[in-house]
Amino acid sequence: MGRTAIHPGEHVAEQLKPLGMSAAALGARVGVPAEQVVEMLKGKRGITADTAVRLAGLFHTSPEFWLKLQALYDRRSGKGRQ
Repeated sequence: MGRTAIHPGEHVAEQLKPLGMSAAALGARVGVPAEQVVEMLKGKRGITADTAVRLAGLFHTSPEFWLKLQALYDRRSGKGRQ
């Protein structure tokens, strides 16, 4: 049995909790529309290379960290299959 796919947006949401930061505040901080952030947090929008760079700067990670989370989610959820 395969592992459960966890969308990277869930990881972002977990990072926001201790900061007390809303989706709108995150969007303003990283320069993306709040609607885009909300979709990402709900798992309806993936992490793009641009978003990965922006998140990396805010959370002091690397863009590769976020892109690997997205790739892992895609593999486990079957989203990467055509």
